[in-house]
Amino acid sequence: MPSSLMARVKAGNSSASADKCPSHVDVSPVTQRSSKDCTSRTHAGCEAEPEPKSIIRQLLSHNPGPSSFEAPPPFYMCCESEAIDRQNCFELSPFECSAVQNPTNRDSATPQNFSRDPVDATSDPNEIPLECTPTPKKSSLAAAAFSSPATHRIKPTPTSSYYSKQPAVKSAYVPPFKRNALNVKEVTSPATPAKPVNCRNSDANTSHETPKLTLSTAKNAGRTRPSFHPQLVIKKYRRSAAGGGVHEEASVRSLEQLNATVNYLMQLFARQRPPNCENGMNNAMISNNFAGEDTWGKDDTASDYYQQEPSTQGVNPRPQASLCDTVNFIDDRLRAVQKDLVSLVGNLEESFSETTHDANNTLGNVQTKELLRRMQAKMVRYNILTLYLLSGVPSSKYQVKFGSRALRTCLSSYLNLSWGLHDDYSNLHLRKEMNNNLDKENAFSIELRTQDEMMAYVALFHMSAVLRAEENALPLPSTSSAEASTSLMEESGSGWGALFSTFTKYSIAQDGHSLSSVNKYPRWKWALELASLVQCGNYQRYFTLLEEGPSYQSADSTSSATLETSSEAASYNARFLLLARCCASHSINLIRLSALRQCNHAFGKGEKVPVRNLSRLLRFHPSNASDDEVDSASKHVLEFCRDAGLPVIDNDDRDRNVCFVLMKSAPIEISGDESIGRMCTPGRSNDSFVFGTEFVEQKDESVSSLTNLLHRVNMSEEVDDWEEHYCDDSSLSPNSDQAVMVRIDDDQVMIPSSNVLSKLVE
Repeated sequence: MPSSLMARVKAGNSSASADKCPSHVDVSPVTQRSSKDCTSRTHAGCEAEPEPKSIIRQLLSHNPGPSSFEAPPPFYMCCESEAIDRQNCFELSPFECSAVQNPTNRDSATPQNFSRDPVDATSDPNEIPLECTPTPKKSSLAAAAFSSPATHRIKPTPTSSYYSKQPAVKSAYVPPFKRNALNVKEVTSPATPAKPVNCRNSDANTSHETPKLTLSTAKNAGRTRPSFHPQLVIKKYRRSAAGGGVHEEASVRSLEQLNATVNYLMQLFARQRPPNCENGMNNAMISNNFAGEDTWGKDDTASDYYQQEPSTQGVNPRPQASLCDTVNFIDDRLRAVQKDLVSLVGNLEESFSETTHDANNTLGNVQTKELLRRMQAKMVRYNILTLYLLSGVPSSKYQVKFGSRALRTCLSSYLNLSWGLHDDYSNLHLRKEMNNNLDKENAFSIELRTQDEMMAYVALFHMSAVLRAEENALPLPSTSSAEASTSLMEESGSGWGALFSTFTKYSIAQDGHSLSSVNKYPRWKWALELASLVQCGNYQRYFTLLEEGPSYQSADSTSSATLETSSEAASYNARFLLLARCCASHSINLIRLSALRQCNHAFGKGEKVPVRNLSRLLRFHPSNASDDEVDSASKHVLEFCRDAGLPVIDNDDRDRNVCFVLMKSAPIEISGDESIGRMCTPGRSNDSFVFGTEFVEQKDESVSSLTNLLHRVNMSEEVDDWEEHYCDDSSLSPNSDQAVMVRIDDDQVMIPSSNVLSKLVE
């Protein structure tokens, strides 16, 4: 490794420990202090220290309210011809269909702001109405949005699922340019006989009664084809070889359409349900902020976040889908976005290579690359978060290897797009034009900060892959394993040296100043220090540094120093630390296993070590956690020690609640598929360390948890500065950092609030 680079890193570490810069943002978890401790400190004459902000509160320090969630214009994310073809081939998702209302209000569910009605599903006399459609075998909240309680009386069949795959047959749709806006022909499926066009304009005396629903009718008719919503339908990743339909769009979507699609999918991930566009209103705040919405940080100015319209009071909101169903839908649509980006960037590369000295053309290319990098960065954050949140679900619901592959694609695309970042902003022909359109220094600082963030994620994931490959107590990961710690820099090598070669390739080779480049990337330097601490065996310092976060000391750029002290920068730094912990969580059990080996080697044979001490040494909870959180983390310590082969005993003298771990002289070996699986994929057992507190489902008042704090909050009172109060009028300010609502879906996945998820992926 380069000696000058390592010397610069060591010099930066020594200066950080000697003197802490005032611009350093502390993102350590909040310390819970009781009222008795505060009273004793006041009587002792000590100065009251300011209550540190938790990492969740720092994340929401900039614009804590829920962000807007608006559906794009009709057929903006998918062309109309493809939407019709997918409707005929039964390839629509519940996230793309029109919500089913009461039979009396069905006519009013059609959007009003279109020149003509979208193509509806054909209604055959032998078909079952949509409100009587049998539900699929694996019911979910998303599928329940399009079925009534009466559907559960019918025995479900494999052909009655919205997700069932039908044989690919040629659709009989009419192209848009051949249609008459005043006389739209109905589209029918080959399996359904065509109706006369004027069937809707028949005599008023003609009866259109719904046929009686019987088992024979359900068996013969199957189901009614769900109709798409023109604002919610999104282009799907389709392969003709896999039977995904026969229609292929002639042209790819534009860059603006792809950007709007990515933004819409990120907000859909945060809320797990689409916006309500049934009345032709393109306003997401109406549909996603109903009573009971899981948001954090609401204040008394609710009118800013809620816009109630008389026409939407009677519309029932869609139920929230499970996180697995939402992520599977978004992953498929993001894959289609990446496919269009490959074709689009290939066309844009010709214009990039033919740049002239015209400042307008050069500025347009820089802004196009900046938008492409921003889209890839959002998808990187989304994949990192989903890999952690869904790390404990079975493989039948979510495939980790597909998520790892998507993450690797996003990171590789971003690094390739960031090539030449310094040259784009150091072009002399840009200076005059950039000053008239945007602040060049601020724009370059934001770009450099995002590049630093992405390279830190790459380093953390690569470190996890190296630790997994060097662990002798565990078998090598197979291709079908559910591990996310895959190498992301195979072209640079599979060892620790790949960290320096990648940084040299994308940073030093472009800047030309190796010593000054290190200070411009504090997050990458922080990830590099974590890797060096693991190599040296200093695991306690590793856990402390992972809990505190990087130190942002930018003395080279005044604009960067100003940026790091703002509330927006504090939110950005908290988001980075949360996502960095998600990256490190895939290998944190391997580091704990190495730390446990040190303890086993240091202690004598047969010596009993209390579980609470091991919980502190192995950092199963934050360093300043409360007694309740320590007791809650003890069960994870006991399970971890049993998987490592260390016996666990109780205290036989007096206190039966105290457990001990018995050390042994033999080396630690892990046996059993379940133990190996828990070591490689820890799941959500690290919530206490990642989010600064643990998500529990208990209702006990003695347990200090997010759910219990919300249970004690009187939400009806008007409060200032979005701080809640207890029912006894006592302030909740010391504990308001943890008042985050947690939703548990059908798959028992604990999902943070919508504005927390939105802040993490935006």
